[in-house]
Amino acid sequence: MAIGDTEAFAIIQKARAAHPVQMPELKARALMGSAQGRRLIASLLRDMEGRYTVSLYDKLLSLCAWFFEYIYEPVYQADPSLLYAKNLHRFVAMYSYLWMTDDESQAQIMIEQFQRYMRSRDPADAPFLFNNSRPPLTRHGSEHPFESVLRFAYGFRDIIIADNANLGKTLPEAGRWTLDLSTSAL
Repeated sequence: MAIGDTEAFAIIQKARAAHPVQMPELKARALMGSAQGRRLIASLLRDMEGRYTVSLYDKLLSLCAWFFEYIYEPVYQADPSLLYAKNLHRFVAMYSYLWMTDDESQAQIMIEQFQRYMRSRDPADAPFLFNNSRPPLTRHGSEHPFESVLRFAYGFRDIIIADNANLGKTLPEAGRWTLDLSTSAL
């Protein structure tokens, strides 16, 4: 059974009154950092017992999946079924994840630039993706496999940029929540 908005608001207000915290929006990371916040969470869970589901997300892995969606999908949008049938989306997401969790990689730069680009839709915000004809990832004389992903983004940048530029027109709130996990969390 779902909890209606009125009941949910009442449960939250009751928990906030019993366990006051100074934050307009309840965020688990902040709440878990204090005993008062943990008591507030416990109160909410008790009052909703049997009527909630917990979903855990690895935000970096999710970002890697978005990377496929907004870099590869625009190029193959006319017929992406082959990509999905062969699980290329999973391969790119997992390979991206492996590269991004490698302490010796330049992944942090790419992640930050990709996020800025998806918010602004300005390719100048992601030079690592769109201005590298030969990405500088090679170590020890062998090509790093993620270089092919970056070369793909560089090689098809005009198509990718043109397609992603339309997100602001086709998505609610001008695509403000493009990389958000809320939709999949619902």
